Amino acid sequence: MEEKVNILIVEDTSIHGILRDNPGRKGVEFEVRFSSYEECLNNLCRERFPVVLSPGSIPQPLNFLQDVLRVSKDQTAVIFIVDGGNTELIQQLLRNGAWACIPRERLTGESLFREVINAYQVIKMRMEGFSLKQSYIRQMEAMVESMLEGVLMLDKYSNVVVINPAGKRFLELLGATPGASPLKIKEIDELFDFIIKGEECGVKEIELEDKNIFLRLEATPVKEQGELIGVVILMRDVTTEKKVDKMKNDFISVVSHELRTPLTTMKEFISILLDEIPGKINAEQREYLQIVKSNIDRLARIINEILDIAKIESGKMRIERELVDVVEIAREVVKTFQPMAEERGLYLELSHPSRPVTTYGDKDRLAQVFTNLIHNAIKFTPQGGVKVVLKDTDKELIVEVIDTGIGISRENMGKLFMKFQQFNSDFHLKEPGTGLGLAVTKHLVELHKGKIWAESEYGKGSRFIFTLPKYTYHQALLELCAENLHNCIMVNKSFSLLYIEIPDIQFLEKHLGKDKVEQLKKKLDIIFRKVLRRNEDLVFKGKESFAILLNMTPKENALVVKGRIVQALHDFRKEFERPDMLKIRIGIAGYPEDGSREEELLDKARANAENIFPEVG
Repeated sequence: MEEKVNILIVEDTSIHGILRDNPGRKGVEFEVRFSSYEECLNNLCRERFPVVLSPGSIPQPLNFLQDVLRVSKDQTAVIFIVDGGNTELIQQLLRNGAWACIPRERLTGESLFREVINAYQVIKMRMEGFSLKQSYIRQMEAMVESMLEGVLMLDKYSNVVVINPAGKRFLELLGATPGASPLKIKEIDELFDFIIKGEECGVKEIELEDKNIFLRLEATPVKEQGELIGVVILMRDVTTEKKVDKMKNDFISVVSHELRTPLTTMKEFISILLDEIPGKINAEQREYLQIVKSNIDRLARIINEILDIAKIESGKMRIERELVDVVEIAREVVKTFQPMAEERGLYLELSHPSRPVTTYGDKDRLAQVFTNLIHNAIKFTPQGGVKVVLKDTDKELIVEVIDTGIGISRENMGKLFMKFQQFNSDFHLKEPGTGLGLAVTKHLVELHKGKIWAESEYGKGSRFIFTLPKYTYHQALLELCAENLHNCIMVNKSFSLLYIEIPDIQFLEKHLGKDKVEQLKKKLDIIFRKVLRRNEDLVFKGKESFAILLNMTPKENALVVKGRIVQALHDFRKEFERPDMLKIRIGIAGYPEDGSREEELLDKARANAENIFPEVG
């Protein structure tokens, strides 16, 4: 049975046509009456209309709204169709009880239908004692009035519903004109669209260079019963945090560099003495030199861990993904620690599938994860040993490092992966460290989108488990693009992507052999890295293609990089044993010109890829 909704339309009969043409009206029957501005209140006195639709251009719309709410005793929802540029009127209407103000340029049958149905349902609930919509707005205004952070709440039509005094000050800093829509500010507009398109969170950091101020904008959706009804944007001044962070990072970088240089020199000379290049040494001298060398290595590890933590906290820790065999990484690390385990009378075993276990990850950083976990396990295992187990499933790799050591007490389990945690025990005092290794390990696993946790019982050993997702090249590339694109958008910078393809790679493998094709790809990788001049730029290698990610780089600058790559490839082709067989295609795409999502940019770069070598007749 269809539900009947009485609607009173004031002045503008075209609204009825838009509402009537909406295809999603199943189960609802609209009983529509038309009224002039003058007759509207008389109609409301004679008959109950849950919804009134009116253009915002009627005379004195604010007085009209207040009269409608008074006559209907707040049992009518008033929806205005307005000109989007009149933000002052929109704010007044919403603050004084209008259900919605829909900009005429955004008006569709679907949007109007939804607002009418939502308004009708709320009016029905009001009859049962529910609060009025404007009371929520007034409560929210009172709550955010004294906040130091700027708060801007927009409805889904981009109308300002709530803005606190701090929010107005931040908008002025961003160059907003009083009374104009906040969406005139590029960053606000981009965040609003980001959330409206379905994202759960949007962040931008803006540097106002002329004022030496850093602002951080965070946008989140506002939902009612699962439906998006608006966007809230929080604005904060993060200038002090940025300055302190820079001072801390500069200090750590300088101090670490000043420590590393003499340590490297000391280690070199100790190695020369141990190799007996200056002359023979006796057993006692060798023992003392080994102690010195061991402590130099320990101090170097401490410095590296401090640097890693500094990079992680500043967001500068990067992983460079490539196709890696995790079994091979584990085997190399286990081999490195075998002498240490044997010296302590411990076994150190590795169990893994007979086939290679591959994923896209950073080989050096994954080796660091294995190193930290195995080293810890050996350190805190007085007897028995350590076993490393690799398991390969359809969606992820599972690694377990199991020891028969002293274990971890229940009260310490929650602090296990926190910085500078060293638990009080005689055994820990014998095996000193920074307490940073597991914190770094956790971050490295999470940078690979994996998880890490521990299971332990005090006195009975521990089991550390971490997982790594299994990626295809396409999945890994999309994720890498998404991360770097997001970072560029956040600081309001451009991003460019070069897609380099080797077509007919099977043809090359057939005629040249797989080994030579692998050598070809390694040489191309070296060429691309030589052409790039900044640490921020990334090269990602696949089986048949490469992707070059140019962070903070406008498309016109990326075209210059492309030109350098093309020239380098032409030079390389002259030396290649079969230049007639070598075909390479290059495409380019950039944010914001070609899209704001990683899929759009990758599709665009692939679509416009063109052969850089002339066809040989």
